[in-house]
Amino acid sequence: MQKTLTIVICAVLFVFPFYELSSQNIGNAAYIEVNKIYLPFDNKGIIADVNIPPNGSYGQFAGGYFLYSSGFWLSGYSNDSLWANGVATASLVEDYLAGTVSMSPNDPKASIYRLSETDPPFGQSWQDWIDAVELGANFYDGDGDGVYNPVDLNGNNQWDPNEDKPDLLLDETYWCVFNDGIPAGQRRWDSEPQGIELRQTIFAQSSPNELGNIVFIRYRIKNTGIVADTLKDVYFSMWADEDVGYHGDDLYGCDTLRQGVFFYNDSTDSVLGDSVPSFMMDMLTGPYA
Repeated sequence: MQKTLTIVICAVLFVFPFYELSSQNIGNAAYIEVNKIYLPFDNKGIIADVNIPPNGSYGQFAGGYFLYSSGFWLSGYSNDSLWANGVATASLVEDYLAGTVSMSPNDPKASIYRLSETDPPFGQSWQDWIDAVELGANFYDGDGDGVYNPVDLNGNNQWDPNEDKPDLLLDETYWCVFNDGIPAGQRRWDSEPQGIELRQTIFAQSSPNELGNIVFIRYRIKNTGIVADTLKDVYFSMWADEDVGYHGDDLYGCDTLRQGVFFYNDSTDSVLGDSVPSFMMDMLTGPYA
């Protein structure tokens, strides 16, 4: 039996390997750049700690650094055995491979798919989304047949509600899928793969108000069932190694009511001076019960 749940994370203002970037439509690394935020990521779940020239790595705000690396932790039980995995590069934890459990991580389809509000309806990015849907991406099923088929049925060169469209969220949307396929012996901590797939969507909106300083990350977590029909007592947690300018004077706290953590400085920073940003990672919603 396959189990799927959805977790949404919002990051406000929210060693380095080099990644080949073939395009912003498909490749193994990309970045989202909205208002003053620049945030790179790859197709294995790594956030910020991805080197894409010319801006390089780090989550950046107005040209200054605020985030070295980010990802998540997962743990639970299968067949009464405890397992754990995660994406935390600063702790040398990289337990995920690009693509689904049934495909090679080198398959060109195991890539990042990009959508933009400015893309022409039924254009190349909408056609590329056919591959993303085959790997588990969402789409709007305008004709109600359960199949993603981006065709201009009305012949008017614009999208209408009875026509299919990709899962475009806000102004920019990036989607990929990865799985916990790294063998136990190659991980920092010995834990067997569980056949877990994570479908990651990163999206943001260019806006002069508060939305302009937010990047949303949505995770859909799927148990493929190849190890156990049911994964019990599963915990999901955000993770980050922040560098708000100089890392040695960073402060942090948690907001239990908002289910978030925040990072800041309380004085002048030796790298950023007086213009020191603060940022928050907030769990907007967890799995549906």
